[in-house]
Parts: sequence; structure tokens; C-alpha cells
Amino acid sequence: AQHLGVTPGMMEAYNSTTFRIRLPDMEVCLCPQSHCRELDQFLAINKWDSAAVITAFNPRSIEKSQDANNRANQELEKRILNDGFQYFPGAGEGDNPDWQPEDSFLVCGIELEAALELAEEFSQYAIAFHIFGRETTIEITRI
Repeated sequence: AQHLGVTPGMMEAYNSTTFRIRLPDMEVCLCPQSHCRELDQFLAINKWDSAAVITAFNPRSIEKSQDANNRANQELEKRILNDGFQYFPGAGEGDNPDWQPEDSFLVCGIELEAALELAEEFSQYAIAFHIFGRETTIEITRI
């Protein structure tokens, strides 16, 4: 489902982003419309059904300074901790070399609805969402 904030070009950019996540023993790469067996194994070991990649960088896809982005991500990290989720650091790297990688967090065990709400609080248009055994998807928020 599209909404006004997200253009087809942005959807294309989201779908061509690689999300590199640093798990305790390895780095995994999540790619939209691809299946990540390593993440599935990690989720299974920890008895999680799903995970979301969320960032606070560049709200509403407007480029901000590194400082502003780092501050926003620290706020997001506090929220994730307060909500009691385990998370791991990562970065979303798009195909476009002009766009800097966006630091983000893999939030484990979070349901889609809660993940979207969290992303909306930080004015994000989209998250990457992974359900065990399925392809990673880009989910659009309602901001």
C-alpha cells in the first residue's frame, strides 16, 4: 500500500537497500524480497518469530546532519530498551552512492504493528520486517 509520502522511486530505493546487522557471532545481510537463513537460525535459537530493522536517521527522508541523526538514533535505542526488546546494531546501505548508510537496529521479537508504531514516532516512512521462514519485506508506515 502506497501513501503520499512514499513515491515509487523511494519504494525502489527501499527495496534495493541491504541491511547489514551485527549479531553476536556474525554479520547477516537482509535484502528485501530475499530470504535470510542465517537470521532465521538466529531467531529460532532465541525463540523469536519476527524482527524489524528500524532507524531514526533522516526522518521523512530529509537528510539531516550526522549529529542530528546520531541523537535521534540514541533516542530510538532508549525506546527499544524501555520497551524491553533485545536488539542488535546494523546499517542500511542503499544502491545510491550519494546516500550515506543509515545506522539502524534489528529489533528482535517485535510484532509488525508495534514496529510500525515505533518507526512512526521517529517519522520514518518504512521499516524492513522479517518473519521467520519468509522473505524480508519493506513495510510502509502511516505517517
